[in-house]
Parts: sequence; C-alpha cells; structure tokens
Amino acid sequence: MNNYKSKLIVLLIIQALITVIHVVLSKSGNTEPSVINSNWHFWLGLVFGAFVLAYALSIRCQNISCQRLQVFRGLSIFDLRWPNKNCYYCGTSLSSSNNSRVNH
Repeated sequence: MNNYKSKLIVLLIIQALITVIHVVLSKSGNTEPSVINSNWHFWLGLVFGAFVLAYALSIRCQNISCQRLQVFRGLSIFDLRWPNKNCYYCGTSLSSSNNSRVNH
C-alpha cells in the first residue's frame, strides 16, 4: 500500500471516530441542536472533514503535463478511487522523488 492511500485511510478512520463521538455526545446533552448552540465536537468534525477533503484534493499527478486529481476523477460523487503508486491516467509515479514514467 502506498503512502497516500494509507494516510487517507487513517484520516478517514479518524473522521469516522470524530463523527461517532459527536453523535454520542450530542445525544447525551439536553441542548437543542443548532448552528449557534453547537458544541466543540461538531466544529471539530467539520474542520477535520474539511482538512480530509483538502488532503484528498491535493493528491495530484506529479507529471507537469498531466496534473490530474487521483482521488476525485470527475464531478460525480461516484467517480472516486483510491490513490495508487502511479497515476491512473499517464502512469507517472506519484512519489515526488521518482518521477519516471511506467511502461504499460
């Protein structure tokens, strides 16, 4: 498993745990849910989710002529993929130290 994929999986697991903590803590409180009256766990989940989304959008092909996104391939939510070691389009290695083209 490559570094990008393992880091993305860890971030998604942390996001899921934060979401579970939010659900548990919001059910135990007596306050009504609203944006103004929300608690720290709501904002933690929201900010961390934005960080995970920004990280997924930052995974791009290192080839200057390609520069394609590796997680979000299109505008559809169903057009997602796990990042591989090489670009899905041109085959260039995603690691910044080795930008050699892979022959298929």
